[in-house]
Formats: sequence, C-alpha cells, structure tokens
Amino acid sequence: MYRTIEHQADIAVEIKAVDRAGLFCTALEALVSLLTGNKERVSLSDCSQVVISASGYDDEECLVDLLNELIFLCQVHKKFPVAIRDVHFDADQEVSAKIFVLEASKERAMYREIKAATYHNLRIIKSPSWRTEIVFDV
Repeated sequence: MYRTIEHQADIAVEIKAVDRAGLFCTALEALVSLLTGNKERVSLSDCSQVVISASGYDDEECLVDLLNELIFLCQVHKKFPVAIRDVHFDADQEVSAKIFVLEASKERAMYREIKAATYHNLRIIKSPSWRTEIVFDV
C-alpha cells in the first residue's frame, strides 16, 4: 500500500508492506503511478520486459538506487513502465526487479517528470511491518 503525502516542493509517498520485497515492489509501483498517472491499461503480453538492479550498503541505499534506475530507464531509454514483477534479492544488499514496459511516444508520454528519488529523511522501519517515506525530486 502507498499514498502520497504533503511535501513542500517535491512529492513524497508513504509505503507500507508486509515484507522487504513487498516494500520495494510497492515503492516501484508508486513511482510508476507518479510517472504515468496510471491512465492506460495494457495487456502485459504487449509489453517487453526489462530487468533493473541495484546494490548498496543498506536497504535505504538499495531502494533509492533501484528507484533511480527506473527513472533512468524512463528518461534515457524512453520506456513507459506498465507493471512491476519479481522483486528479488540476489544477495543481502543486491536487488533486481522485472519491469514490463512499452516504448514511450507522444500518445504514451509521462504524466510528470521526476528527477530522482532522494535520501531526504529516508529510514526503513522493519517492525511490526515494513514501512518508509520516500521523497522524489520533481
């Protein structure tokens, strides 16, 4: 589950999940929603699949790096994300996710530009459920 929360000049989301993979998956889904506006329903069979990955010193660094990999995929490779699947931890601090994408186009443009996921007040709380707040620079 995620929800957007008030933040001065940027966009912030609160993420809650039952486990680590769920937290990362929900954070990616929130980013997809912010980027695309969730305005288009597409069959996954029409999409190509891209795997993004990140590593870091701790869960916070892994999460920010993974979110920024998705932003990079959209901005530089002109991909339009549709769905997130298979968030997987390869080692303690290495994570990957399968992203279903379409080619971006005039008809399929991003709803808003997000520059980056930030470390601003970022802390992942692991008990009793996993939760965090992520601030995106717009």
